[in-house]
Parts: sequence; structure tokens; C-alpha cells
Amino acid sequence: MSMIGGLKSISDTLDKGYLLRIEDLIFADAFSNLIDQADYLFEQSYILAVGVIARAVLEEKLRNACET
Repeated sequence: MSMIGGLKSISDTLDKGYLLRIEDLIFADAFSNLIDQADYLFEQSYILAVGVIARAVLEEKLRNACET
């Protein structure tokens, strides 16, 4: 079920023309997987680990946005 949400998100992003490079597609998939991991860890009360994952995802996304 969680993969369906990620795939729909990628599909919507492609339809709107936000992903123009294969690198962006790969990052979107990795982002989706990391967010799924963070959700699981949050449910298990590993709050610090969730923060670390979210920070890594945010930093990478901001770095890519700045390069663009």
C-alpha cells in the first residue's frame, strides 16, 4: 500500500513536468522509501532516528534545488 502512494506521487510529479531528469526520478523514489522508513520508526517511537532521516532527506532536496 505504501508503494502505491509513492508511485502516485511520482506519476503526479511527472504529469506536472516537475521531474525532468532521471536523477530526479531516482531521488523521488529514494525520498519515498526514506519517508516510509521514517513513518515506521515514528510508529515505534524512535523519534531521534526519524529526525535524522528527515534532516537527510531535506538537506538533499535543498541541495538539489539550489543547484537547479
